[in-house]
Amino acid sequence: MSIPDSAAPIPYRSSRWPARFLIWTGIGHNIVGLLLPHYRKPMIDAVKAGFFNQFGANVARSNSFWFFFAGVNLVLMGKIVDWYLFPTKDDVQPAANEALQRQGQDLKRSKRVLPRLLGTWFLGIGVVGAIAIPRSGFYLMIMQGLALHLA
Repeated sequence: MSIPDSAAPIPYRSSRWPARFLIWTGIGHNIVGLLLPHYRKPMIDAVKAGFFNQFGANVARSNSFWFFFAGVNLVLMGKIVDWYLFPTKDDVQPAANEALQRQGQDLKRSKRVLPRLLGTWFLGIGVVGAIAIPRSGFYLMIMQGLALHLA
């Protein structure tokens, strides 16, 4: 059984920059949320009101919650990508760890690759989002998708 072209490994070694790009985009996303009053104020109001069950009936609070939650998810995705490409010695089985040491794997490049589908999803989300909301940060998602394709 042959592997379809879309699932075939890409012949390159990954660097850390796509993961870090995702992490910094998520951090930047939440910084923007803190700077813009229409995201910051509803979140502060919800926290002051006890946070629990403060978002469902209030559209502004719901929007604020999902804005910040999206930023946190971008950071999480970046950490997962980094962990996948560059597992630490505590993350892998001893035999795999010995193999990495024999190969002399450095900290800047990884022989592991990301599935192309991940980059395709980010591109798709970015394009649809940029069309739906032109004055937004969805253009960064397009760049994220390209970065993940080139990782």
